[in-house]
Amino acid sequence: PGQMPPLGTHQVDEQAVALFRAWISELKPARPFVRAWQIDDLLPAGQAALPGEPSAANGRELYQELGCAQCHKRQGQGGSVGPDLTDAGRPLGARGVLEAILTPSKTIPPEYALTIIETEDGRALLGRVDREDDEMLILRTGANQTELVTLPKSEIAERRLSDVSNMPSGAVDVLQAAEVLDLIAYLLA
Repeated sequence: PGQMPPLGTHQVDEQAVALFRAWISELKPARPFVRAWQIDDLLPAGQAALPGEPSAANGRELYQELGCAQCHKRQGQGGSVGPDLTDAGRPLGARGVLEAILTPSKTIPPEYALTIIETEDGRALLGRVDREDDEMLILRTGANQTELVTLPKSEIAERRLSDVSNMPSGAVDVLQAAEVLDLIAYLLA
């Protein structure tokens, strides 16, 4: 609304949708789906330590391969969209780290929660609040939250925190069980 003719905002272009579906179905994944992992599949209830002998070195490679470093900083390297994972394992432990990966929307640190803004003129914005004062709000938007949008607060019709994490769920569903444990070992190291 406000950017397209009314017909364009309410009518689905079936031909375009079919074209996108065909294109997407032809894409080959880098890794095939293995399983929708649950915490107890990997770390049975009551078990605090990781089973077997997971490889933190292999976990480091998986961390890079899965793209975790695009959003998370670890030991000074990586993005800032998500929390710094340098010491994530210390307070959370193996089960907590695994839970954060498998169910990212369960607990979203407030400073990383996305804010949904609806403006008086019908625009919808999604991003992290960079800073604000009594009159203005500056929102970090875009995939890497590098685009800054300055918005007068008088133009905001509704503002709320999203209950969906910016981190995609199912990120480790392309890994074998031992690989998931390797990744956890790296994050705990």
